[in-house]
Amino acid sequence: MKILFLAIVILLSSCASKSQIGSEPQIVSEAQINTWAHEINKWMENSKRVSNIASKILIEGKEYCDKLDHIGPYFGIDFWSKDTFKKKWHTAALSSFGLNNEVQIHHVHPLSPAYDAGLQVGDKVVKINDLKIKDQSDYMSALKKNEAKTFMFTIRRKGEHLDVVIEPLLVCDSKVFLVYDDDNSTIFYSDGEYILIANSLMPFFSSDEEIALVISHELAHLARNHHTRNSARGWMGALLGFVFQGIIEALIGGELETFDDNAPSLEDHGEYLLSKVSVEQEQQADYDGLHLMSMAGYEIDNLSSTAWNKLERIITIRHSEFFHYKHPKVEDRISRFETVKQEIKEKKQNGYSLIP
Repeated sequence: MKILFLAIVILLSSCASKSQIGSEPQIVSEAQINTWAHEINKWMENSKRVSNIASKILIEGKEYCDKLDHIGPYFGIDFWSKDTFKKKWHTAALSSFGLNNEVQIHHVHPLSPAYDAGLQVGDKVVKINDLKIKDQSDYMSALKKNEAKTFMFTIRRKGEHLDVVIEPLLVCDSKVFLVYDDDNSTIFYSDGEYILIANSLMPFFSSDEEIALVISHELAHLARNHHTRNSARGWMGALLGFVFQGIIEALIGGELETFDDNAPSLEDHGEYLLSKVSVEQEQQADYDGLHLMSMAGYEIDNLSSTAWNKLERIITIRHSEFFHYKHPKVEDRISRFETVKQEIKEKKQNGYSLIP
């Protein structure tokens, strides 16, 4: 599972820029192309749904994120290229949607800065400010941690180059992506910068509120910098495990053996235990997340205890390595959920701020 997400993060940040020039052309049947095109269409509809929900949360959560120094630019654009999808789908992406390495806009959020500036679905991004955009990696680099107050997008529309000036909104500085997972693993994850939701997870969601719950929860982890802090702790755990294993081996006069050659070392155990999100951090993210989704207009009354049972199942599948993932028990989550739900209801009735 770690390998899957490492591949996803690399895809989003760097390797998406690699072209397939020089590789043998893929020969597939028209029926197969149509099947893949249908899957791409389903992904696109799911992606729009997730993106629309995420946009509300990122925008309405601005004050919360500002307080935690987690603010960045928002344009209201969803983009794609052939490298959004696994390699075997590239033929369908090109023949059915005209996708190659170029970054193309596939969704513009209504009432967003991009919409107000006149960007349209199908526009190809040629340049942002002074940076030429050859692929997804360039696009992400042009927007990442850029503090410019205005951005000049040079786009190609129907063969004509147009310059469009966009003044982005400042919102919560997290990007939410729906990624297509090859092995149908039901997972969601935040890596310290991005919130990644697997497309195969979508059938689990019975309402927009359940999607909002996941996004808000992961946003809280990012805004409170849990991953960066835990990463440093993980390195310390690995060091302590390495030293402890060395001491034991020195005492026994040889290597520490296990019954399973694939079993994790003490170094692995130390890193895992200290780097993972703690129960307290999970509880904080639950609390903040319920407030964030309420701030965005999603009714937590529409959530039921089944939502937490779903999360429990997903987390158990995702974190089956070494030890059970350190998260609150589902019955504790349900109990705290009822308490927080009442708290939010009272805050609304009394006109109090929902910012946690």
